[in-house]
Amino acid sequence: MTILVVLVALAVVFGLVTGTDVIRQLGSSETGIGNVVDGGTENDTQLKASITVCDGIPDRDYEQIVHRVERIMDKRLRRNLTICTVDSGAAIDTTPDSGRFARVGSSGLELLGVDPSANVAGRSSLGSTSFSPSGGPVTIRLANESVVENVSWLSYEALVVHELSSAVSLPGAANGTEISPQSANRRLTTDRLLAQQAFGNGVSLYVADRYVRRYGGHLNALALTDRDRTWKRQVLQSVYYHGYRYSRTRNITTFERSDRIHSTSRILHPDREESLADTPARPDVPDSFDHARTDRIGELFVRELLRANGVAENRAATATEGWIIDRMDYFRNGSTTLVTWRVTWDDPKELSAFLAAYDRTADYTEISSLRVVDCRDEQRYLVTSGRTMTLARCSS
Repeated sequence: MTILVVLVALAVVFGLVTGTDVIRQLGSSETGIGNVVDGGTENDTQLKASITVCDGIPDRDYEQIVHRVERIMDKRLRRNLTICTVDSGAAIDTTPDSGRFARVGSSGLELLGVDPSANVAGRSSLGSTSFSPSGGPVTIRLANESVVENVSWLSYEALVVHELSSAVSLPGAANGTEISPQSANRRLTTDRLLAQQAFGNGVSLYVADRYVRRYGGHLNALALTDRDRTWKRQVLQSVYYHGYRYSRTRNITTFERSDRIHSTSRILHPDREESLADTPARPDVPDSFDHARTDRIGELFVRELLRANGVAENRAATATEGWIIDRMDYFRNGSTTLVTWRVTWDDPKELSAFLAAYDRTADYTEISSLRVVDCRDEQRYLVTSGRTMTLARCSS
């Protein structure tokens, strides 16, 4: 079975208008010049792959758009490409499981003080890019132009370029550096998953930003920093924006460096050396609980949860300053789940600053040891020691 990797898509709350998939072919060529450089002339390259456009896609010179993206990225489209509208029945819901987010389960979200069931009714994607890691064609699906016209912060051209940048970045066939289907499905922590999504979408947004500044259209990535009524969407918007900010700061227009991004702290603080601190030790909990799994949720996720719970943006950023590393552990005893979240900070004062902000979002009881946690009550417990804090909560 072919495994498709779907890149994270720009998400909005709009219904989709379905177009028919009658295909028209624009052109192809098996010849081409060497490296394409930013700033070249409009006609200094030929396509090395075919572009097929479905009926219902707005009339644009897609060959020219591809050439321009190639020049910005200094890359070449090497796989045959099809561009179609998004079928309403196949629209991508960016949070299809209302009881979790990334690898954070419902009990973990309850510990952090947010509603696991919060979701955006009718959420669907503006665009998505799908491909096989082993090679073969690429398919881009875009929302109908009338849908995009209702999105104030980007134009249709910016959306097209956002998706094209992913297609142009792909090698023509599998090689020693390409992700295999097995590694593509490996279980990443929430923090690294969000960091990878931030990098990929950030590069695409930055490429789109450079495109519209040079060739027309508009893109206002700053709009992604606005607070949203649904925390899941707010986290995703922040992931996209800070990835864009990271790529713009470092002038990154390709995806080759994605394997160097291990945490959202690196995305948030591009000029700060990434911490190589060891993961904190697993918390000592009552013997009746068996350890199930470990996750790491990361600085960006927690910062946005504070904002979603009413903490001002500046205060949320300050509250997560000094973050070193965290771990979230899930323990089980029959039908009862005990979740712990342990964070190490640079300094006890920074830990205190976080708790001062967290106090606004959730109640907890301070105890001296998690060994005395009483799971008959679904309340939060807090243990602090020096510059380390551990939160815990039971649920059934």
